Amino acid sequence: MPVRRRSESAALFLGTAVLLAAAWVVGRHPAPSFPLFQRPTMEDFAVQDMGAVVNGARRLGADLAFIELLQYYGSPGNANPHHPHGRRALASRTIEEIEERETSHVHIHLGHEGEADSTDRPSASFPELKDYAFRAGSLDPRFHFPYLFTAGALAFNLNRVDEALAVLDDGVRGDPSFWRYQLYAGAIAYRKKQDMDKAISRLEEAVLDPECPSMVKNILANIYRKQGNFKRVAEIYLDMANSRDKSYASFAVDRLKELAARHPAGK
Repeated sequence: MPVRRRSESAALFLGTAVLLAAAWVVGRHPAPSFPLFQRPTMEDFAVQDMGAVVNGARRLGADLAFIELLQYYGSPGNANPHHPHGRRALASRTIEEIEERETSHVHIHLGHEGEADSTDRPSASFPELKDYAFRAGSLDPRFHFPYLFTAGALAFNLNRVDEALAVLDDGVRGDPSFWRYQLYAGAIAYRKKQDMDKAISRLEEAVLDPECPSMVKNILANIYRKQGNFKRVAEIYLDMANSRDKSYASFAVDRLKELAARHPAGK
């Protein structure tokens, strides 16, 4: 057999083997199945979300929805009930009160300040945050992070415990086997009852989870800081310093330096 024909045969054999291997891998890992998509959760994103569904890209659509959730929560202007995205806000406070309170926190979008003491936060802040979480979950119910992140923000940063529990309930409906929803719900319920010892116990269990948002870890650190347990605060910040979330990692490093300066012995 000529050398050229041998090369062609070898290439054909190799190509066939690759295709068979790919088919075997695909067969063992079928595409994820999603429940029936009822209707878009937020009218402003209806075209975008329906496009993701029609094109078989619901997981990608959920990723984009979560990014937009972070953008919404990361913009202090959205805390204003008169903002275009604040149509359903409570009218119990004036715009001046809300702007004064919200803009006083430089890092509000990360919840760097006051996460464990949020009773003075206006309830109108970020009025559509819950809807953003529902939107991401409607596209991919097994995308757990938007639910966990939003529930933590609502309960511990914005003092809207009932909405936080509603977010977790929606998550449970989409994926009942994800036990962490119940864990977070327990911590939030204890927070509502002001039973901080039990809330701390739940949060300590939560931070062991590799998927635990850095925001929740910071909530626990703030609770310990108020109690004067600076050794545990330092441990939590050290863990956060290794986070893939660069904003929280940088924040944690700054706080560790601050702790070292104020409490050299770690007490």
